[in-house]
Amino acid sequence: MEHRGGVPVITAGDIKVEADEWRPFRLDGAGECGGSGEKAGCAARRLRPIKAEAGRADDSARGRRRRAAVKPEAAEPADRVKPERGRAVHPGKLSPCDPAGRKWLCLQCNRTFSKERFLKTHWKVHLGTRFLAKRKPHTCGECKKSFTRLGNLTAHKRLHAGDRPYPCGECDKRFSRLGNLKTHQRVHKGERPYRCVECERLFSNLARMREHKRIHTGEKPHTCAACGKSFRLPALLKEHERIHTGEKPHSCRDCGKCFRQRTTLKQHRRIHSGEKPLACGECGKRFRQSGSLQNHRTTHKLEKPHPCADCGKSFSRAGSLKEHRRVHTGEKPYFCSECGNSFSHSGHLKQHQLMHTGEKPYSCSVCGSSFRKLEYLKEHNRLHTGEKPYTCSACGKSFRVSKKYKEHQRIHSGEKPYSCKDCGRSFRRLGPMKDHQQMHTGERPHRCADCGRGFRLARSLRRHQQVHAKQCKPRSGD
Repeated sequence: MEHRGGVPVITAGDIKVEADEWRPFRLDGAGECGGSGEKAGCAARRLRPIKAEAGRADDSARGRRRRAAVKPEAAEPADRVKPERGRAVHPGKLSPCDPAGRKWLCLQCNRTFSKERFLKTHWKVHLGTRFLAKRKPHTCGECKKSFTRLGNLTAHKRLHAGDRPYPCGECDKRFSRLGNLKTHQRVHKGERPYRCVECERLFSNLARMREHKRIHTGEKPHTCAACGKSFRLPALLKEHERIHTGEKPHSCRDCGKCFRQRTTLKQHRRIHSGEKPLACGECGKRFRQSGSLQNHRTTHKLEKPHPCADCGKSFSRAGSLKEHRRVHTGEKPYFCSECGNSFSHSGHLKQHQLMHTGEKPYSCSVCGSSFRKLEYLKEHNRLHTGEKPYTCSACGKSFRVSKKYKEHQRIHSGEKPYSCKDCGRSFRRLGPMKDHQQMHTGERPHRCADCGRGFRLARSLRRHQQVHAKQCKPRSGD
């Protein structure tokens, strides 16, 4: 037993009393707050006197002062917690527990918590940024971000290391935090406990619901320091800032091309995989991007308010008409910087530029042939399978390539969309029109390697080369 000046001292929880000056105590109501009576806290402050022993109390002035200092009636009430020395006090104080001992209530915002330590962590929200700045002793060595708890720093470091130790049992996703995994699992369970009071939309994540509410309030708290543009979400601001910095952190592992946004990289990777997850509900045609699907859906609309003045063909979008008009005008605004060749569409220019780089990212798994475009690979694969999916409804003829099928249909319809700008003659196919235009220009691009003679048409060159082949062939009499 501890002695103070030769007098034994009785200890009850956090309270120490000299035996010759005070009465013995017992711990009354131990366990009411969900803990043992030996712990400091609410139980230690609910001491009750057992019985005073006659003649043991000190009636001197000094004894009365000591008794007044330690009497249970003068102690802190059970619904208040005395803060540690040097620590800020929570504005609402602490309401320790409900009668069942399950809830801890914050008197500032009325939020409840299952454990006292969770409530103490929550206090920091009300204590302000100055307090938080002093109470973040754990700093990340990579990005210098600070945290109040070591566990949060440990979880944050996994972002830099790429460590995701919590896998989802339903899908192949992994997470760096257990809480994020639990939130994700609501997607598979169909749980959406958070409801927007404005539009009744449900969310599985509280943070997503709060971000969604800004649509109704118009709040855009995240502002770009470079141009002043504001955003609802910090992720949108971060992606926007890359426009100013030029940063492109997301790279394709197949071709090395870099992108500012992860979603753009995801769409790009479908080029290599051939995936087209978006399908048209009208005709079943599939697309890689949602924008391409939306543009395609307009083709099913009966209304096509943009007609071509030259051929009468109508379009649902003004942009499609503008691109179509280049067929008649011969306009080719997109130029190749390598060879000067021009194109009517930007997509055709990008495909052409692969000729200069020699890149052929699409390979046939049967024969190993490589192609610049995925469409060419698919058409080539039909040589091995014998598939001819395009059938003419007029004559029943089938085709392996959609281009040949469309050209064939013009035989039945009589359509000749390609016109010579010099004489006005029309053609069903683009190739014959180009050959015809060489009559007006006098160009003879096809030259014989043996005699150097030039020809306007490739087939004329092939017939000419047969002449040289016959001359070189030895006679039977020789």
